[in-house]
Amino acid sequence: MTLQTMSDDLLISSYLYAVKININPDFIALLYCEIERRNIKHLLTIEQSNKI
Repeated sequence: MTLQTMSDDLLISSYLYAVKININPDFIALLYCEIERRNIKHLLTIEQSNKI
């Protein structure tokens, strides 16, 4: 599986989990770039507010 083939939900969840466990910053940046490329940054705020 590549970033391009991941579902939006899986990509967002992966990004949030990577940030939570403080994984490699380059990997977090890669996930975020894919989120930006897909134009789904608005899902980050929805997902974050649902987890609080």
